[in-house]
Amino acid sequence: MQEKGEHIEEAKIDEDRIQTAVEKAKGVDTEKLIRAFVEMLRAYSELAQRIGNIQKDNKEAFEAMTYLGSIAPQMLKMLSQKAPPAEFGAFIKAFMDLLELAPKLDELMKLPAEEKIALGKKIGEIASTLEEMINKIAEVEKSGKTT
Repeated sequence: MQEKGEHIEEAKIDEDRIQTAVEKAKGVDTEKLIRAFVEMLRAYSELAQRIGNIQKDNKEAFEAMTYLGSIAPQMLKMLSQKAPPAEFGAFIKAFMDLLELAPKLDELMKLPAEEKIALGKKIGEIASTLEEMINKIAEVEKSGKTT
């Protein structure tokens, strides 16, 4: 059985390092940091609610999409044959870019500031590409054109 002070001694607390960290933390713009955190929470909140509402309102379609996700290779082949080539190419590129970024997303908080910023910009670019693709597909469907 350990004595009370034994655990603290094993951890070997570096009091100088703690003091340095506290001093550096005092220089952080806490309001800006907290506002960024709040914005992140709101974005996650909106995302979760949107996905939940889509799932609730389209239960059968959502279940079908889940199934289709499990057979992604076959779906990609079918999409490549049916989708307009430019839009399908944009989708594949965006998908590949996201796959490349996935490991960084998992470790977001461990990345240096510049990498976080670059990652955020890249994600924004991917979102814009997908949004443009959706708009082009909607235009084609609206005009009644087929490929």
